[in-house]
Amino acid sequence: MKKNRFWVWASGIIVLTLMLSACNLTNLISQKINEETLITGEPTVATEGKPDGDLNAESVYGSAFASYEIQQVNLPDVFEGGYALPLSDDQVVGLDNEDLPLSDAQRQAILTNGFVVLPPASDPNKIYTEFYQLYESFRYSSLPVFVTTDSVFHVYHLIFDKMLR
Repeated sequence: MKKNRFWVWASGIIVLTLMLSACNLTNLISQKINEETLITGEPTVATEGKPDGDLNAESVYGSAFASYEIQQVNLPDVFEGGYALPLSDDQVVGLDNEDLPLSDAQRQAILTNGFVVLPPASDPNKIYTEFYQLYESFRYSSLPVFVTTDSVFHVYHLIFDKMLR
């Protein structure tokens, strides 16, 4: 009986000590940190850099990890070359392609304007809900595709949206 009473008292004292130290532990730690800061927290003055106290990037960050050399590029003011509209049949490649059946009006629009916009296909296998599906379908064919900036911008936003998820 005396053994049980001893263990009850010993356990109670241990539990009480743990509870008191746990409740006051954060205060003890913050006081200890403040004391150490007061003892060792002397202000430091930057000695490197300009005499007026401003630091330059080299003294703070060290040397760069890589070098970058700017290459000179000469671009003409006006693009000389290309073609003049209207075009002839022999200047346009792919007008006779079987994968892209064109009506006479669409052929004439290509020759007159240099491009044509086709209506969407009614075939259920060729109905696209996103820009990239259309471009993917023409990826391995020999058909030319005009990639617009709005389609690239749209795909960029789709990718960014998926990254945020």
